[in-house]
Amino acid sequence: MRIPFLKLDSAKLAVIIVAALFVFGLFFGASAGRAAGSAGIVYQNVSEIAKGLNYFYADEGRFPDAQEFSDSHVLLTYFSAVPSNQSDNSVCAQNFEYKRTSLNSYELDFCLAAGAAGFSKGWNKINLQK
Repeated sequence: MRIPFLKLDSAKLAVIIVAALFVFGLFFGASAGRAAGSAGIVYQNVSEIAKGLNYFYADEGRFPDAQEFSDSHVLLTYFSAVPSNQSDNSVCAQNFEYKRTSLNSYELDFCLAAGAAGFSKGWNKINLQK
C-alpha cells in the first residue's frame, strides 16, 4: 500500500511510527524518572527535618516557632545542613511548609513531584503531637 501524498509505503510508515513511539516513551520515561528522584530527595529532607524537630523538642521542651524554623542559625544546631525549600519540579513552588500548631505539636506539609514512601504526588502532611 502506498500513500501518494507522502510517497511512503506501509513499511516505511510503520518504522516512522515505531520510532516516534520510542522517542515519546524515552521522553516521558526520563520525565517520570526525574520526578521520582526529586520526590525521593524531598521525602528524605522531610524525614531529616522531622528528626531535627524532635532534637529541638528534646532540648527546648517545645517545637520551634515559624521564625526560629526559618532562621538557619537556629536550625544548624539541629541539622547538619538546612535543606532547600525551593522546588525544582512543576508540581509545587516549594518543597515544604512548617507550622507549629502548639508548643507540643507541629504540621509539616511537603510536596512531592511523584508518589514516594507511601505518600502521593502533590501536597502531603505530617502532624506530630507530643
